Amino acid sequence: MGGKAACAARLDHAQGRAANPGEHRGVRAPRGHSRREARRSRSVLQGQRQLSRREGDNRWDTRPHFFDDTASRKIVSDTASTSWICPSCGSTATARYCGNCGERRLGVDRTSAETRELAVDRAHSFFDRARASVYALVSPPGRLTADWIRGRRVGYLAPLSLFLWINVAFFLIQSISGLGILTWPLRVHLSDDSIGWLTNWLLAQRKPGVGAAMGGYADIFNALEAVHAKSLVIVMVPAFAAILGALTLDRREPFRHMLTFTTHFFSFALLWLCLLFPIAAIVLRLIVGGGAAVNHAMDLAVSAVEAGGLAWYLYIALGTVFGMSWLRRSITVVALIAAQYAILKAYHLVVFTVTLYST
Repeated sequence: MGGKAACAARLDHAQGRAANPGEHRGVRAPRGHSRREARRSRSVLQGQRQLSRREGDNRWDTRPHFFDDTASRKIVSDTASTSWICPSCGSTATARYCGNCGERRLGVDRTSAETRELAVDRAHSFFDRARASVYALVSPPGRLTADWIRGRRVGYLAPLSLFLWINVAFFLIQSISGLGILTWPLRVHLSDDSIGWLTNWLLAQRKPGVGAAMGGYADIFNALEAVHAKSLVIVMVPAFAAILGALTLDRREPFRHMLTFTTHFFSFALLWLCLLFPIAAIVLRLIVGGGAAVNHAMDLAVSAVEAGGLAWYLYIALGTVFGMSWLRRSITVVALIAAQYAILKAYHLVVFTVTLYST
């Protein structure tokens, strides 16, 4: 009896699987469907499960899946995580430029589009930048250098650009006033107490039989020397920066800071001479008379006023930029003025040599 009951149960189970072929695979086919329809139903169910799983993973992502912005999200996250404080206005910025004042973050290269946009902006605001740069250069001395080193650069001309524009104005005023500090005629080169012996020897080697009294060659030399004096004035900047770096070696300042300080110093020196030349020319004409030569005492007086203005700038600027004590500033100023005198003599020798071997 038991055996018959077991056989009947197995038969009923086999009939149930035949009637419902997808049940053992997780798909309950409706009564009366065939095995092919059960497989179709199973594939549809699997597709629905995959779609539900995908929608669950991306339920917060509304971006189109054909665009992969993984790199863009990384840039945004990196930018947000490296926020910086603008040195000009003190605002917190996360982009390349400050949203409040437009200051550019140091150490970030400009793209080509930003470079073109910056060139247009500088063309429109050149006079504003030049006025702000000259004002910051002298009030107080060193403020422009300190701002540039610390990243507060918006609204200022670059140090080299400021130097070149003041250099153009300097040589224009020098030619009008008739006084020359950076431009020497041939006779001054040959009669100078410091380098006269060397310039006479070079002239004898290059042009035997030619002297300062020969007007034809002197005119050619003087015209070419004026051109070389304008273009070679920049060679004094790295030499002065190297001496300043040696005097402040214990402070471990980067050499680019020394170049910035020196470029601004020479900009002030040329600007100071632009103001001094017209006054000196008027005084000399009133005292000496129209075509009289400048005597030695007056030359020393003008040189003393020139050196006094440069020493005043250096003394205040060294305290503003480097925070030196008054004693160290005084010693450094004396050393730098002496170095400037030697550099100026070497500059005249270089200009003379270049001009001599160019004729």
